[in-house]
Amino acid sequence: MPTNRGTRVFERQLRANSTIAHVRSFQLRTQDGNDYRLVFGVGHDKGLDLAKDAMWKVDPIAGTAYVATTETGQEVLFSPNVSTDPLFAALRAKFDTAWFRIVDAEQYTRISTPFRVAHLRRKTLTPAEKLGRLEVVRAPGTRGFDGAKMRFVV
Repeated sequence: MPTNRGTRVFERQLRANSTIAHVRSFQLRTQDGNDYRLVFGVGHDKGLDLAKDAMWKVDPIAGTAYVATTETGQEVLFSPNVSTDPLFAALRAKFDTAWFRIVDAEQYTRISTPFRVAHLRRKTLTPAEKLGRLEVVRAPGTRGFDGAKMRFVV
């Protein structure tokens, strides 16, 4: 579908459908310079996870677009390193200094950001905890984030 006002109308119509819980789009720019959008409308969180997995497989930098070539005709080489700084900022804005659990962070990441849930624990929360930007309270003898409560440090 070409990228234009029609795409936004199509996305709005999908959102109005009671069987579609999540709508996401992915930009495709072809060698001839045309821009298209793939629009995903899914009815379940698992479907959204699968759609995001597919988008991030094609665009491991931002999960939002694929550009076939550069202006000089060279193929684009993607870096395998994704910056989850925007995800950290979004989580911090959402939860501020309030306590939250991993299920809350996963659901917010899934629904409200372009990031995959797979970006959350090891690429975002673990580094934040190591840097002292995230306080994590775990039950004695446990590791990881399951069952823990956490909050962002001011």
